[in-house]
Amino acid sequence: IKIKLLEALSMGIPVIATPHCYEGIPYNNMDNPYYVARSDEEFIEAMKMFVADKQLRMQYSKSGNKFYNQIYSSEVNKNNWLNILRDKNDQ
Repeated sequence: IKIKLLEALSMGIPVIATPHCYEGIPYNNMDNPYYVARSDEEFIEAMKMFVADKQLRMQYSKSGNKFYNQIYSSEVNKNNWLNILRDKNDQ
């Protein structure tokens, strides 16, 4: 998991990610938590789109932050992670 991706999502920063960047992080095309660019050309085009379109930036900002909160920041998830860590420490 790339911590820098999670940090950006947690702060509502719109993200253009490569497949390497989001390894280990669930991705659902329907939720669009971050924009995926699979080549240098796609990355540059995405940068141009994000610079030109405030609405697009806001969309990815909101969906990325929502995704982070649902998957990584909810109390249920925090408790689950704490329980996993406790169980590992008890072994």
